[in-house]
Amino acid sequence: MWSRRWRQRWAPPTSVAASADHGESFVDVTDLEVLSFLSVSSVDYWAYRPALQQVAAWYWTLKHPEQSGSVGERAARAVAEVASEGYGRALEFIAYRYALATGIIDETGFPEAVAAHWLTTEERHGLGNDPISISARVITRTLFVVRLLPAIDHFLDLLRKDSRLPRWRAMAAHALCKRDDLARQKPHLNLGRPDPTQLKRLFGARWGTQVNRIELARRGLMTEDAFYAAATPFAVAAVDDQLPRIEVGTLGPAPLSADVPERHFDFGSV
Repeated sequence: MWSRRWRQRWAPPTSVAASADHGESFVDVTDLEVLSFLSVSSVDYWAYRPALQQVAAWYWTLKHPEQSGSVGERAARAVAEVASEGYGRALEFIAYRYALATGIIDETGFPEAVAAHWLTTEERHGLGNDPISISARVITRTLFVVRLLPAIDHFLDLLRKDSRLPRWRAMAAHALCKRDDLARQKPHLNLGRPDPTQLKRLFGARWGTQVNRIELARRGLMTEDAFYAAATPFAVAAVDDQLPRIEVGTLGPAPLSADVPERHFDFGSV
C-alpha cells in the first residue's frame, strides 16, 4: 500500500517544451507541481469538492471498515445513501455526519467562535445558521490535510483523469521556465527561498484578498508551509504577470451536466 502511494506521489516528471528567452527549452514538470499551479493560479475554489469527497470516504470507512475502495468509490457509496437536492449538498451533509460521528460537534454544529475563525464574513452572512453548510466548510479547512498522505492520493487521481492535464502542465512549464531563465541570468538570486512576507504580498495582490488561513485552506493549501512550497516555483512568473488566471471548476473526469461545481464566492452551487 505505501509503495503504491509512494509511486503515485513521486511519479517521474514529464518533460514539456516551453519557450524561453534563449529559445525553446524543455522543463520537467511533476504532477505535484501542476497541483501547486492550480492552487496558486485558480480564480475559483476548486479544492472544496475533492476535500468533501475525501471526508465522505473517511465517513464511509468509519461506518463500513470492512469495505475498501478508492476515495471516489467510497464517497459515491456514501452519497448514494443520502437523499439530497444534489451531489454537492449530499457531500456537505456527509461531512456534517462525519463531524457528528467523530464527536467533533453536536447537532447544532460548530460553536460560533469556531465558525467565525474559519469562515469569511461573506460566507457567514450567506450561509446564515445552516449547520450543514457551515460544518462542511469548517471540517474541510481543519481536518483535511491535503499535502499529507493519504489525502494527496485523491487529488492526484482526479488530476490524472482530467483531460485538461496536458494544457495545465504546459502552462506550469511556461511559468517554471521563467524562473529558470532568471536563475541563469542572475545566479546570485536565491529564487528557491523568497521572503515569506513578500511572497504573501505578491499572491495576495493577485488573489485580491489577504493570504490567511481561510484563503489558503480554500485553495487546498492547509498550512503556510504548503503555501510557501506551492507558490515559490511560480513567484517569478507572478512578478512578471506571466502566471495565468484559470478557472478549474470540477477537477477530474468531465462532470454530468447537472453536476455544477462551486464557483468563486458562490457557496451554494456545489
